[in-house]
Amino acid sequence: MISALVIALAIGAQGAASTEPAAEPAPAEAQAQAPLKPGQERVKVRCRLERPTGTRFAQRKCRRLDDLARMEEDAREAITNINRLPTLPPGSN
Repeated sequence: MISALVIALAIGAQGAASTEPAAEPAPAEAQAQAPLKPGQERVKVRCRLERPTGTRFAQRKCRRLDDLARMEEDAREAITNINRLPTLPPGSN
């Protein structure tokens, strides 16, 4: 019982010793960026690991955010179109 109290006090003392506020990371706009050449523009990308069917090896795929939004909309539209197809009556194969 006493050892549990001593441990709890030691943990509390460690937390109280650190009274400095945690440093906040710098915003993305404040970080140094290379200057753009004429005709170039900055785009935001999202990268993720994808594993093609039949392999265990993941590949890193990076795509522009506007391309990802277009792909999601195309997939949503394809599913909607599949759901609109008429169903066949049983035994009509």
